[in-house]
Order: sequence, then C-alpha cells, then structure tokens
Amino acid sequence: MSMKTLWFKARYASPILSGEKRDTIRRRSNRYRVGEIVALTIGPRPSFAIVRIVAIEPAAPESLDPERRRAVNDLLGTEKMLEKIIFEVLGRENGN
Repeated sequence: MSMKTLWFKARYASPILSGEKRDTIRRRSNRYRVGEIVALTIGPRPSFAIVRIVAIEPAAPESLDPERRRAVNDLLGTEKMLEKIIFEVLGRENGN
C-alpha cells in the first residue's frame, strides 16, 4: 500500500521544511488520521518531506486571519466544512 500524500504549492516547501509552516487547511474529509505518516509533494512530483499528522481540528473560515482566509478562498472557494491538519516534519526527501 502506498503512502498517502498532501499536495502543496511550491512556495510552501521552504516554510514547511524550516518549521515555520506546520499546518494546512483543507476540505473536511475522513482521509487522514492523527498519527498517520504522510508524504508532502508539490503537485505530482516526488515528495519533499515526510510528516506525521499530530492533530486534526475543525477550522471555521471566520476563525482564520484575513490573509489566510483569502488564500483558502482562492483555493477552495467559500467552503464552510474545513479542517486544520497539523503535522510535524519527520524528514526531508530529495524529490524537490
């Protein structure tokens, strides 16, 4: 069975690897679980990091700071069912 992935835009790779970015806002789903090991990729390319999901919590759009809310709206529209996936980087990969 292959490892699950989370796709990111290229601009997020460095902040993730430096520890500055430790979460992502996504549409709510049952796809990911706390404790699961996931590969982070930029599109369909090889992974740039391996992370462990440490928490998943609801994320109401109105609770996000204005800049992040705009970014989420640009990507997901005005989706109301969101979750914050919080992760810790376990290692870097050489894919990107």
